[in-house]
Amino acid sequence: MLPECCPDNSGNSVRMLPKYAWMAFHSDEQHNTFDSLLKALDYEIEEDFKSYNLPDKSEEESIEIKIYYPLLILQQDLYSAFLKGKNFILRKSKHIQFRKQYHSTYSKEIKTYCIDVITEDYLPKYLKIIDKENTKIKNKIKKRKDKVFQSIKQIIKDIKEDKNSKNATSYREWLEF
Repeated sequence: MLPECCPDNSGNSVRMLPKYAWMAFHSDEQHNTFDSLLKALDYEIEEDFKSYNLPDKSEEESIEIKIYYPLLILQQDLYSAFLKGKNFILRKSKHIQFRKQYHSTYSKEIKTYCIDVITEDYLPKYLKIIDKENTKIKNKIKKRKDKVFQSIKQIIKDIKEDKNSKNATSYREWLEF
């Protein structure tokens, strides 16, 4: 038997599940916010792949890496919740990451996305984190440039072979990871 739900100040409720697991219940509005964000992201990713064309020669392919950062910015306080032993801890936060599964309309797969949720005043620091991360990725790719181009050539070769088959897949299936 499950213990009763305990409403918090926002009208949401938290319920203790067996073995001290917790489940937060939220309003449809909150759920719809995350779904709308992921629906827009899924659309943008699909449009990027639709606009992709294979080069005639593999050596013509350039590296274009797009990293998507789904982000929700709140004007109010943000709280993180976690269990420490059997205690439920609620802590004021500036940045949390929310993992959400989303059934992609375009790729017909269930994808797990990590959405950054931040407070408005945290935005400048968040952008510095993103810049630092992108610089690190760029530098790692530059160090492994030959291996990266070799991998691109192989992927293009595989895509061309697949496009000639009866079971041809989309570029998204080959290039998204």
